[in-house]
This record gives sequence, C-alpha cells and structure tokens, in this order.
Amino acid sequence: MNHTHILAATAAIALSCIPAAAKFPSVDETVAAFKAANGAVEESAKGSATYYIARDASGNAVKVAYLKETRGYKGKLDLFVVVVKGAGGLAFESVQIVEGKNVYKEVTKGAEAAFLKQFSGKTADQKLKVDAMTSATQTSKTITRAIEQEQKNVAALFNAKK
Repeated sequence: MNHTHILAATAAIALSCIPAAAKFPSVDETVAAFKAANGAVEESAKGSATYYIARDASGNAVKVAYLKETRGYKGKLDLFVVVVKGAGGLAFESVQIVEGKNVYKEVTKGAEAAFLKQFSGKTADQKLKVDAMTSATQTSKTITRAIEQEQKNVAALFNAKK
C-alpha cells in the first residue's frame, strides 16, 4: 500500500466524522485574522495573488501570506497561504482553502484539513511532494501547482526591504 492509498483511507475515515455542514472560513475573516495577529501589514497584488507582508521594526519581512485563486476539477477555489522566515529559511506555516464565491461542495472540510496539513513545516523553496485528497486528485494537484507557482514571488518579497 503506497502513501496515496494510506492517505485516502485516513481521509475517508476523517470524512465520516465531519458533518456535511462544516464551513470554511471566509476570505474577509481569514485576512482580518492575519492582519490582527501581525500588526501593520502591507498589502500588494501581483498576478493572480494578493500578498500580505508583516515586517519587523527594521523593515524585514518576517511573514508573508497570500490569497490566490486557482481552479480545481469542478470549479474555482481560493487559497490562503502563510509563509514564515526562520533560521532554516522559508517554511509554510499554514495553507488553507477559504470560503468565498469559489469554494465548491466537493472539497469537504475533513479532506481539506488532512491534505493541507502536509504543507505545514515544509520549506517554501523546495519541490512539493504531497499526497492527494480522496476523490479530489486533480484539485490536489492544482492546489500544489498553485502554491509552487508563487514560491519565487514569496522569496522575492522576503528579500525586499521596505
């Protein structure tokens, strides 16, 4: 049994415990929470993403979040990704699907949690290898690709000083 099958079985068990009405956080709530937790946050749009940059007193970026729209198998969805700078370089703090006009019902909260948890702690400059969500392989690949596409932009924001 390979990792995909193990994750699929785990996600299936997790999904059976999650109520169908589980809600994703809204885009506005997610952005507001990031801003509240990180003080003065600079906002910048580039391409298909909007970036939120938290800086230290010296003007160095210490945390970068971005909101990016991507397309899954059956529709569009919005991702909110948080990257932090630590001693080991850039690492994903969190990756989540946020509710908005683009979240569709086939991506459930349980599958999303199991899949997106795999990104946490991975370095943001490496090729990402994650297992797919059960019954959402194309969406899983799309999410991974969307995150990889933003890695250079995120690195550039960390290297730029205000």
